[in-house]
Amino acid sequence: MILTKYTGTAHNVADLKEAVYDGDGELTKIAAYAFKEHRELTEVNLPENVEEVGNNAFYNCRNLLKFTFFDKTESFGDGAFRNCTKLDYIGLNSSGGSLRGLKEIIFAMSKGVTVSVYGNELFFPHFQPEFQDNVGAKIVAEIMHGAGMNYRECVDREGIDYMKYDTQFTIQKYSMELDEAVAVCKARLIYPIELRNEKREEYLEFLTNNKKALFDEAAVYKDSNKVLAYIHTGIFATKEDVDEAMDFFCEKDFAEGVNILIDYRNKTFKKTSIMDMEI
Repeated sequence: MILTKYTGTAHNVADLKEAVYDGDGELTKIAAYAFKEHRELTEVNLPENVEEVGNNAFYNCRNLLKFTFFDKTESFGDGAFRNCTKLDYIGLNSSGGSLRGLKEIIFAMSKGVTVSVYGNELFFPHFQPEFQDNVGAKIVAEIMHGAGMNYRECVDREGIDYMKYDTQFTIQKYSMELDEAVAVCKARLIYPIELRNEKREEYLEFLTNNKKALFDEAAVYKDSNKVLAYIHTGIFATKEDVDEAMDFFCEKDFAEGVNILIDYRNKTFKKTSIMDMEI
C-alpha cells in the first residue's frame, strides 16, 4: 500500500490515519510529495514496513524537527527532506534491516544533526561544499568545509565504525564550532557504545576545559535539560565542581539549574558523619 497524500491537520505529530492510500495491505511506500507543505508538523514517525520514501516526500515541511523510521526503509528519493530547515533529529529503529536508508539521509543533510541508532545517539556536525573554478585548467574543484562529511563516512549500511568516529574528534575538535564539538562529546559520553577509555577521557577533558561556555549557554536559555545532560557526562567529578557551577548559575539567576545541582550534590557527595569517621 502506498501513502499518496497526507491530509492530516493535527499539529506536531503526523497522524497517518489521515491520508489518501493506494492499494491494500501494509504501508510500504511514501509517494513523492506526499507530505509537501505540511508546515504544522514537527514530528513524523514511519511504521515498520515502509521500504521506500519518494522524491521530495516532505518538501517544505519547514517546522519538522524529528523524523523516525525503521531500518527496513532503505530508499529515500532525491530531496526527500528538501527545505526541512529545522530537522535536526533522526531516529532509526531496528527491524532486521540495514543502515542504508540512514546513510542516504545524513549524506543528503549538510546541517548538523543528532542521530539515534537503535537507541544510541550520535551527533554529526555540519558540512558545506564549495565549488571553485579553475578557468585556465578547465577544472571545477570541490572544497569541503566543516567536519561533517568525515563523520558521515563512519557510517555504512552494515553499521557504524565507532573507532573511526572517535578518531575524527582528535583530528577535528579545535577546528569544529564549539557547540558542535560539545554535542559530539555529550552524545558519546551519555551513549558510550564501543567507547575506549582513552577516548572517554579526551571527550571529558574537552568538556571540562570548556565548562564556562557550557554553563553560560545553559544559563542564558534557562535550559534544565542541558544541566542534566552535563551531569550524565560526568564533568562534575568533585563537590567543588558542583559548587562552582552553582555559584555561576546563581550569578545568572538560573534558579532551576541551581536546584538541580543541589539535588545532585546531596545525592552524590553525602556528608561524612562522625560515626563514619575513623578514630
